Amino acid sequence: MEKGREQAQQSVERASQAGVSLQSITTTLNSINDMNTQIAYAAKEQSSVAEEINRNITLLNTLAEGNAAKVTQSSSSTSQLATMADNLQSMIKRFNIS
Repeated sequence: MEKGREQAQQSVERASQAGVSLQSITTTLNSINDMNTQIAYAAKEQSSVAEEINRNITLLNTLAEGNAAKVTQSSSSTSQLATMADNLQSMIKRFNIS
């Protein structure tokens, strides 16, 4: 009878320890779940920021191409103006005032 009571007491203690261990495991799993949620949120935020950076780089590229075209156009216009100025200079040299 005494041996049965000791075994029952040991079983109760083991069950109590198992309960404490399960509670600790549950707490740890909840913590891991919270961290996974935070990681997923941070990854989503990083993805959004990366997409925004990509859009901005694309816009900058478009603007740079537009600026390059305008610089080429300005260079051409400047060259034409220089030619016209040379022609005008030649015409003025031929013009004689009597």
